[in-house]
Amino acid sequence: MRRIAVLLGLAGVVLVAVFAWQAIAGGDESPESAGSSSATASATERAPSTALRSAESTTSGTVSEPSTPKARTSVAPEIVDGRAVIRGRCVDESAAPLAGVRVRLEGNANERGSLATWRMDHGDPDWKNPEPVASDQDGRFELRFSPLPPFSFRLYVQPVERVWLEKSWPSMEAGAVHELGELVLVPGVRVRGLVLDEQSAPVGNLAVYLSSATNSPARDGVELVDSGHGRTDARGAFALDRALPPGPYRTQLPGRELSEPKGELALAMPDTELRLIVATIADDPRRWITGLVVDARGAPIPGAEVFAERLEFWATRTRKDGSFRVERREATSPDAIPFGAGATGYTSWRSPEPVAWGTKDLRITLAEGPPLTIRVRRASDDAPVERFGIRFAPSRRGGWSSSDEDLLHAGVHEGGVLAFPRASPGRFSLTVIPAESTGLPPSPRREVVIEPGVPAVVDVRLAPPVERAVVVVTARGEPVRDARVELLWHPLGGAVQLAEFALDERNARMNGIDRVVLCEAASSDAAGRVVLHGAPELDYALRLPGPGNVPAIVQPFRLDQDGDARVVVGTGATLRGRVGPRAVVDALRAEANASLQLGILLAGRGDFAGQIFPTHGLDQRVAALGEDGNFAIAGIPPGAWQPKLQSVHHSEHGSSTSLRSVGEQVALRDGETREMAIDLAGWVRQPVAVELRIDGAACEGTIRLSSDRGADASGEMQREYIDAKCDEKGHAEASLPEGEWSSRVWVRTASESFDLPGPRFAVMRGPEPMRVLIDLRTARRALLLLDPDGAPARHAHLERRAGGNDGFDCLGGTDADGRGTLVDVPRSLRLLVRRAPLADERAYAEWCNAQRSTTDGWHRAWLDVGLVELIPGGGEPMTIRLPPEWRDLPK
Repeated sequence: MRRIAVLLGLAGVVLVAVFAWQAIAGGDESPESAGSSSATASATERAPSTALRSAESTTSGTVSEPSTPKARTSVAPEIVDGRAVIRGRCVDESAAPLAGVRVRLEGNANERGSLATWRMDHGDPDWKNPEPVASDQDGRFELRFSPLPPFSFRLYVQPVERVWLEKSWPSMEAGAVHELGELVLVPGVRVRGLVLDEQSAPVGNLAVYLSSATNSPARDGVELVDSGHGRTDARGAFALDRALPPGPYRTQLPGRELSEPKGELALAMPDTELRLIVATIADDPRRWITGLVVDARGAPIPGAEVFAERLEFWATRTRKDGSFRVERREATSPDAIPFGAGATGYTSWRSPEPVAWGTKDLRITLAEGPPLTIRVRRASDDAPVERFGIRFAPSRRGGWSSSDEDLLHAGVHEGGVLAFPRASPGRFSLTVIPAESTGLPPSPRREVVIEPGVPAVVDVRLAPPVERAVVVVTARGEPVRDARVELLWHPLGGAVQLAEFALDERNARMNGIDRVVLCEAASSDAAGRVVLHGAPELDYALRLPGPGNVPAIVQPFRLDQDGDARVVVGTGATLRGRVGPRAVVDALRAEANASLQLGILLAGRGDFAGQIFPTHGLDQRVAALGEDGNFAIAGIPPGAWQPKLQSVHHSEHGSSTSLRSVGEQVALRDGETREMAIDLAGWVRQPVAVELRIDGAACEGTIRLSSDRGADASGEMQREYIDAKCDEKGHAEASLPEGEWSSRVWVRTASESFDLPGPRFAVMRGPEPMRVLIDLRTARRALLLLDPDGAPARHAHLERRAGGNDGFDCLGGTDADGRGTLVDVPRSLRLLVRRAPLADERAYAEWCNAQRSTTDGWHRAWLDVGLVELIPGGGEPMTIRLPPEWRDLPK
C-alpha cells in the first residue's frame, strides 16, 4: 500500500508539472489576437518623419506632411505570463445572476502624447483589443490581456435593455488582477422617436445624441453610461443604441437646429417615444460657397482648412479632390464675407475682397512654403541625437491651444535630422523632446521664424541637466532651515519681480508666452542647502518668498557656474498676536470658506507698497487663526505693514473675499518680535430679520447685502458682502455689523429670472433683532428685437446700464422669434444688445483683445440701442430694429 501511495504521489507531481508546463508554454497565446477597434488601428500608425501637423492651421499652418460595485485590486500569484486580469459578476437589482452580458475592453493611447513618447524608445506597440466575452450562467466574466504602459483602458459592460456600465484605468501593470465584485445592472429606458421638419416631412440619415443633464452616481470608479445615440431612417424614425437611466436629458442633432421641444427632455421607464421637430432648411443657393483649393501646379490639396474670417467662424476641410462647401448659418447676415484658407506647409490665403454667398467654383491657390530642417546634436560632443520628437506651434501672445502640447514626429531620425519639404511662414515655438533613453532633458522653448521663400535651418544642442547648490544663511552666517527656494525662468528674458505669480511650464504657456515659469522649488535642509537642477545655458532667477526668512530675489542666476551660490537673507521680523473677542471670531469663522481659512495677512507700506505678505508664491497666503484667535507671521521684511483680516463668503452666486484692515499699522525691524492684540469688539453683529416682497407679494430669492466700510489707514476702501436667502414666505435672517448697507435681489422662478437693485438701510446695535422690509415694485415691458434686415434677432443677449456705478447687469435674452421681456424697477435704463450664444469662444476673446486698443474697447462687443423707460404696468410693447452695426458684432 505504501508503494502504491508513493507511486500515486509521484504521478500527481508529474501531472502538476505537466499542467504547469502547459500553462507557461501557452502563455504566449492570448485571446486578444482576433480583434481590434478603430482606436487601436489609429494607435498603431507610425507618424512619418517627413510630416508635421499645424497646431493651429486656421491662421498660420506649420510644415507639410512629410452602479454599486465592490472593487478590489490585488496582485494574483497565479498570473505567470505577464497578463492582467479583470473579473466581475453581473447581477440584476435583486442580486440574481445575469448570463450572456457582453463585456469588452478598449485600449487607447494618445498618439501625440504617451504613445509618441513610448514610440521613441520602443517603436510601434503591438496591441489589439481582446475579444469581448459574455458572462456565464452565474453572471461571472473574466478578461485576460497583456497591457502596455502607454495605454489607458476602458471596460464596457453592455447588457440588453439595461443600463450599461463603464470603468476606466489610466494605466495597468502586467500581472495585476482587478476584482470588480458584483456589478448591479438596472433596467433602463428604451428610447425611440421620430424626427420631422417644420412641414412634418421626415428627416432621414440624421444623427441623434442624448446625454444626461445631471451627473450619474459612480462608485469605485464604475459609472453608469448615461448617453446614447442613433440615426434616423428614411421615415425619420430612430432608436438609441442602448437603454439609458431615467431623468432629464439634452439633445444634439449635428447640422440641424431643434425647434421642438424646447429645453431638456425627460426620459421615463420603461419606454419613451420622442417627437423631435427641426428647423426647416430653405433650399437657397445663396446659403453656400463652393470651390476648390489647389497648389501652384493646379494639384488639389486635400485636408486644407477653409474658413470665414468673421467671428461667427465657419470652417471646413477640403475633400480628397480639394473641393469644399461652406454653409451660411441661419440668422447670419447674407452679406459678402472675408474668406480664408490654409494648409500645412503652405502660405495662408486671404480673399482680396469679401466673397458673396452663392459663389460657386471659387478657386483658391496656395503657395508652397520654404523647406525646414531641424538638426539635433548633443552639446558635449556634437554627436547626432536620433531619438526625439518636437513640439511645434504658432507663437501666440496671450493665447494657447491644447494642441500646442502635442508631441509630433516622435521616433528615430537618422543623423539627428528632421527635414520637411515645405513649412508655413510665420513665428513658431519649438521644443525638442529627446527619448528617455538618451538621458537628455527637453530643449528650452525657442522661437523659430520662417520667412516666405527662405529655407530655414534650426540647430538644437541638447546638454545634460546640471545642478548647483544654493546655501541660505543669515547675515551672521547661520544657516536658514526650511527656506523655500524657487528657480524661475522668464521666456522673454525679462526681470522677475518678487511678488510675481509663476506657473509650471505647461500652465505658463496656457496663460501667455511672457508668463514666468516655475522650474523647480525646494526647501533648505538643516545646513541651509538646496540643490537645483536645470539647463546650463539659461539665465534663471532665484526667489526666496518666505516666510521663515526675508523674501529675496537673485537674478540673473546660472546653474553652470562653479561653486555653491550663497544667498544672505535677514531673519525677518515676527508678528504674533490674538484676535478677539472669541464670539466675533467664531461667527466670522462660521461664515468663512473652509478651503480659504480665516486669517491675517499684511499689506505693504513704503518700499513694500502694493505687496502682500506672506507672498503669493506660497500656497498658504494667510496666517490662519488658531482656535483661540491667535496667529503668528515669521520672516517679515523690515518696514511698515498694515494688518488685514481675510475671510471668504460663498453662496450660489459664487464666492466673495472680504479683506478689512484691523488694528493700526505696525513698523517692524529685522530680527524683531512684536506682540499685538486685535480687538474686533466693533464687529459684533446685529441680528437682522429681512422680509422680501416683490410687487406686494412675498417672494423667494437671494439678497446680496454690501457695505462700504470706509478707507483704512493706507487709503484703501474696504467693502464687505453678505448673502441672505429668503424662503417661500420671503423671510431671511442675517447677522450684520453696524453701518450703512445696500442690497440687490436675485429672483429665480420656473417662468422667469431677474435681479433688481434694492434699497439702502442702516444697521444699529440693539437688544432686539432689527427688522428690514425690502419691498420692490417691478416694471415689465415686452420687446421685439429685429435685425437690420427686419428678421427676428434670435437669442440676443440683453444688458442694462443704469446711471451711477451700477455697471452692466443681465436682462435676459430674446427667444427664437426675437421676443423677450425686460424686468427691472421702474426707471430709465440704457439697453445694450450682444449676440449670443457665442459660436466660438476663442474667436470672441481674440476680437475683444483686438478692441482693447480703442476707447472703451471691451464694451464694443455690445451694441448700445438707447434709453428705455420702464414704468409700472408695462407700457406699450416695444419693437427695436437694430442698426447695420449689428452685423459686425462678434458671435
